[in-house]
Amino acid sequence: MKKIVVVLVFLFIPGFTYAGISDTLDSIEGKGQAKVATEVPTAKEGGLRKIGIFTGFLDERMKHEHDNRGVSLLVSLGYDARPFFSKVGISTKGYLDFVLEPFFNVITSPSDEFEVGSNFLVEYDFPLTDWFQPYIKGGLGLIYMSQETKEQGTQWNFLPQGSVGFHWSLKDNIAFSCEYRHRHLSNASIKHPNKGIDAKMYLAGITFFFE
Repeated sequence: MKKIVVVLVFLFIPGFTYAGISDTLDSIEGKGQAKVATEVPTAKEGGLRKIGIFTGFLDERMKHEHDNRGVSLLVSLGYDARPFFSKVGISTKGYLDFVLEPFFNVITSPSDEFEVGSNFLVEYDFPLTDWFQPYIKGGLGLIYMSQETKEQGTQWNFLPQGSVGFHWSLKDNIAFSCEYRHRHLSNASIKHPNKGIDAKMYLAGITFFFE
């Protein structure tokens, strides 16, 4: 249990201690309310733009064992990536974010197991209206599985993944968020076997935006 706690602390602290958090606090104090809007936000570019808290259903498909079912809990920290992409000549009508996403999954079936790790993603949000904002997200993650499987020769694995979803504005600076995600688990053939495990994730939560 102590090892789990240490790993969780190690994964969750970096996102909150990132330099952008101070920019966010200054932004909240000095500029007041924030919202999901059709205009590019007036926040200091490069800072923390949003924080989302998600939970949902995880369905892992196994080739040689019983499929895993479980519950996922993750925190999504979105940092404004427009300054970076503008330097390489990329500009968009929507928002581009670098996303740090620590997570903890509880496997409930067929046995009690857990998964812990963090995703490193890029998210593109398109403000379709002032209350509805669809998005796509993709990238890579790192995961530790407590379960030893016939599929994978390692318990540490990589997570290439992609998702589609939307933010539905509830009030200024708060939105209901929902997404479908496809996730692939692999150790990049570092050790055999490396059959790979595909998973479907159905997530929902609340996202807080900052100007």
